Amino acid sequence: MIKQYRIKIKPENEDIIPKLSSYYFYGLLMELIDGEYANQLHNNGINPINQYIQMDIPNNSLLWTINLLGKDAISQLTPVIEGQKTYCINNGNFQLKVLDLNMTFIPSDEMLLEHAKSIQDITKPTMEFLTPTSFKSNNEYLLFPSVEHIIRNLINRWNNYSTCFIIDDEDAILSLIQSTRIAGYRLQSSYFRMKGTQIPGFRGEVRFSTKLSIPIGELYKIILYFAQFSGVGIKTSLGMGATKIITGNKS
Repeated sequence: MIKQYRIKIKPENEDIIPKLSSYYFYGLLMELIDGEYANQLHNNGINPINQYIQMDIPNNSLLWTINLLGKDAISQLTPVIEGQKTYCINNGNFQLKVLDLNMTFIPSDEMLLEHAKSIQDITKPTMEFLTPTSFKSNNEYLLFPSVEHIIRNLINRWNNYSTCFIIDDEDAILSLIQSTRIAGYRLQSSYFRMKGTQIPGFRGEVRFSTKLSIPIGELYKIILYFAQFSGVGIKTSLGMGATKIITGNKS
């Protein structure tokens, strides 16, 4: 099961909006949840919580998206998220008021798979990177995405999440990678601010071109649909790697 919250927030001091980072917002959540569960999250490989913020400078507000992947994350975070009318950053120095909250709920893996199957055209899907995105290989950050890094990262995330359908057929995975290529892109360098440092990455969009058999195409639909909740790449819990998928039917 998956819950996605989209929360409109307005700081009392509008001057701080450009200075805010998703990193602070993850810290807000960790301060509000059970300490034992927070420690459990830090010790796990892939965090079932990912979140990010998008600035709305003209309206002096921001949109905070929180994705909860799985029953445990949902049970722990739902009371916290739905019970908050304000948030405080920096020991209360900055007040953030909740203006609006919308929620999307997918109650089971089976329903998620049904949603994924409804995607009509995956021959030329576009993946938009909404926040700074990066992958790490041989202890170096990658400044340009590759098909293999994206697909393997998403499959790993799906397998960490799903309780009913694991993608572990290496031949099928290789077929998916080999049948997908980057046909075009509009990317720019982008940096994610965290703890006084900047992690290099990219933002923008990549357009894929695919020639897939029907069974491999069904796998592709699953990870494309799931990417909009899981994010892709490193540090998605802190605000990196948020994605939007555009296919032939704009799903």
